Amino acid sequence: MHIHKIDSNTHKEFLSQNRKDPITGDLIQSHDEVVFCASCKSVFLLDTWIYLDEKHCEQSETVEKFPSSSVIHLKIEESILFFQALNSDDGNKVNFPVEVKKSPWVREQTKLSPIQGIFNNFIIQGIKIMSWAIGIILFLVYQSPIVIFAFLFTFILQITEMLHNWYFGNQLDSAFRAFRGNTFYITNKSICFSDAYGINRYILSAKDIKQITFYEKNISEGLTYCVVEYQEEITNKRITFNIPKNTFNNTISFFNSLKSLSTANQIPIRINSSNKNTLSITQRTIDEGYNFRLRDMNR
Repeated sequence: MHIHKIDSNTHKEFLSQNRKDPITGDLIQSHDEVVFCASCKSVFLLDTWIYLDEKHCEQSETVEKFPSSSVIHLKIEESILFFQALNSDDGNKVNFPVEVKKSPWVREQTKLSPIQGIFNNFIIQGIKIMSWAIGIILFLVYQSPIVIFAFLFTFILQITEMLHNWYFGNQLDSAFRAFRGNTFYITNKSICFSDAYGINRYILSAKDIKQITFYEKNISEGLTYCVVEYQEEITNKRITFNIPKNTFNNTISFFNSLKSLSTANQIPIRINSSNKNTLSITQRTIDEGYNFRLRDMNR
C-alpha cells in the first residue's frame, strides 16, 4: 500500500480541486493521508482504504507516485465505485436490457486505439454479416468449398478484433481495464452498463433515477435481480436485469457505493433479501441514517 500525505505547497493544484473521499464524502485537506486506487485513480482517505479491506475495483494495487494533475483532472467528474460482471450463475454472459439504448440513457465510447473505428465501421460489419450469410447459403444449397473461405474470412476479422481489444484494453489506465465482458457498474453520479473494456457504455444520470431495488434470492428461490426506476421527461419507466448472486459477496464495496450514490443524489435504495448477512448490513446502514429500505423475505 502506497500512502501519500497531502502537502499544502507540493499538492496545491490537487487541493484547489476540493476532492472528496468517494465513500465518506469528507473533503480531503492538507496533512491528510490518502491512497490512490491503481485501477481507477480514485483517491481515498487512508482510514477509508483500510475500511474497504484495502481493495477497490476488485484489486488491491495502489499508485506509488502521486498522480499528475492531468490524470487527476480526468478522474474528478465521475469515479467508478463498484462494478460487477454480468454473468448468470452458470457463467454465461447476460445481455443489457434493451431500454438502455433509449433516452434518457446516454451512450459513450472509449477509443482504445487509432484503428478502433475500423472494427465499428458499418462497411466492415456489413462484410462480416454478408460473409456469414453467403457461407451458410453456399453450404446448404450448393455445398460449395467456397464456404470455407467465407467462414475463414469472417473468423479472421473477429479474431483480429478480439486481439486488438485485448491488447489495447489492457493498456487502459482506468477501471475499464478490468471489464472483460458485459458489466454493471455504479459511479458517484450514475448507474451504467458497459461491454468489454468500456468500448460502449450506457449511462443513466442519477438525476433521472427515482429508486433502485435489489432482490437477493437464494439458490432455491431463483434469480437475483435489480430493478431501476427512472423518469423520461414526464413518463416513469423501469428496467429489470439479472445479476449474479455473488454481487452481494463484496458487501463493503457494494454497500458503500450505494451509500455514496444515494446520499449525493437523494435516491432511495431498497434491499429485499432472505440472507442474514445482507439483512444485518442493510439494517445497520438504515440505523446510520442512510436512505435505505429493507424487506426481510423470510417473513
